[in-house]
Amino acid sequence: MATAPPLVAAAAPAAADVPLSVPNLSSSGVSGTIIPPPEIRAVVHKTALFVSKNGRAFEAKILASAQGQSGGKFAFMDPSSPFYGYYEARIRFYEEGGTDEAEAEERRRTAEAEAAATAAERARVER
Repeated sequence: MATAPPLVAAAAPAAADVPLSVPNLSSSGVSGTIIPPPEIRAVVHKTALFVSKNGRAFEAKILASAQGQSGGKFAFMDPSSPFYGYYEARIRFYEEGGTDEAEAEERRRTAEAEAAATAAERARVER
């Protein structure tokens, strides 16, 4: 039995699973962005990075290719895809100078800060 795709990120997922660009999307007017599962997210990130560097002509080449025509691996590039908003936001992220490395470092720092806050709260409660 196939599993359903993830729903809108309403609950607080683990910090390591969610790119930092997603929380900032609401401030740019985008809301309800559906975060793709990791195996699709990796393709979205790589494609968005190439599109941000090479322009929409590169995107058109992908869409005109056999893989682009069949959907499959690049189905997120279709405006009717539930992951299209995430893909477009990721293009903007890279165009604005965002990097995967800086994002991963920020995620790591956020996770450490959350762990420290949790440990402090537990220590306070145990007193």
